[in-house]
Amino acid sequence: MFLQEGSPHVSIGILAHNEGGKIERTLNSLFAQSLFAYCSEMGWTVEILCIVNGSIDTTAAITSRIFAQASSAHPDRAQFSTRVIIIPESGKMNAWNRFVHEFSSLKARTLVLMDADIEFLQETALEYLCSELEGNMEANAATGKPVKSIAEKEHPSIRERISLRISRMNQGDPSQLTGQLYCIRAVTARRIRMPLDLTSCDDGLIKALVCTDFGLAASNPGRIAQLSNVSHSFDAYVTASEVLRNQKRQMMAQSFLHLLLDNFLPNLSASERTNWSGVIERLEREDPNWLRVMMADHLKRNPRFWNLFPDVLTFRYKRLKRLPFLKKLRYLPTAFIGFCVTLLASWMAARALRKGITYYWPEKENFSPASFVDPAPAACNRPAKSKSL
Repeated sequence: MFLQEGSPHVSIGILAHNEGGKIERTLNSLFAQSLFAYCSEMGWTVEILCIVNGSIDTTAAITSRIFAQASSAHPDRAQFSTRVIIIPESGKMNAWNRFVHEFSSLKARTLVLMDADIEFLQETALEYLCSELEGNMEANAATGKPVKSIAEKEHPSIRERISLRISRMNQGDPSQLTGQLYCIRAVTARRIRMPLDLTSCDDGLIKALVCTDFGLAASNPGRIAQLSNVSHSFDAYVTASEVLRNQKRQMMAQSFLHLLLDNFLPNLSASERTNWSGVIERLEREDPNWLRVMMADHLKRNPRFWNLFPDVLTFRYKRLKRLPFLKKLRYLPTAFIGFCVTLLASWMAARALRKGITYYWPEKENFSPASFVDPAPAACNRPAKSKSL
């Protein structure tokens, strides 16, 4: 399924792993977007790539069927092409790297990254994100607001109400980026490469690199445009075991993020920071364990679980501090619950990291342990979005 003419102006990458039960809803929501009619008016074209990574379910088959239907029946089918790309390796970071650096068209001006289990809440969402980057020259990325699907329930349970309250506490960061859905300039995205052992919190890394020009300038929140009229829904983790395991994964990823942004990036030269993608690619090629070596050294120097990363025990209350006084009082119990979950999740994360576990997913106790290499002394020498708390 190919475009009739011209190179794609927008390249959409859908990163999918075992989403056979949800991706049809996501794709139907995607093809209902006004972006395609907008591109027709602008003379743009779009490519839609679904990167199915390490899936063992029906994700690829369902996607191929819906792509074929859209390519033959969609009113603006002349404006887009579709392709399903199957890669055997699991992992969002690897799928992200391959979409950005290998699969997306080199002539695309704008890249859209989206998860395969979300649903757009406005038909204009993608149009507004892409047009924002066209008109806002300060911004290098544009994002909306993630909304938990349980927010639509008329009578949420106590656990669901706690989950929704913590989400409201987390909002308000002037440069917050949600990794579930965002639009980014292609030239900016291609300066970034994800370390494969990060496994999560890719949005935190992108936010830090984009807002500081790869550590070369003071942070500028305006580099990430947050649109109040763009939002999407996703299924939140709400059971106690899912919430705890998801927070464990987040604490593991935040620990790696701390090493990358606070230890690794400052020690790079200006030319190396400018060439972040090339530096990471070289390190991954020369020693796939390089980030694990850094983590092993970090854990030796900081054996207490509350030292995994700065503010590990205080970030909940710092978010609470941003609220007006009366809301502080209302949300204080919620912040305390979140603190307790973070405390236990951090202990679990430190325990897993000491065992060499980096790949971990909250839906099941399923990980790929790989022992840390015992590092030579100091060879190389923030919180992000979560699906639940």
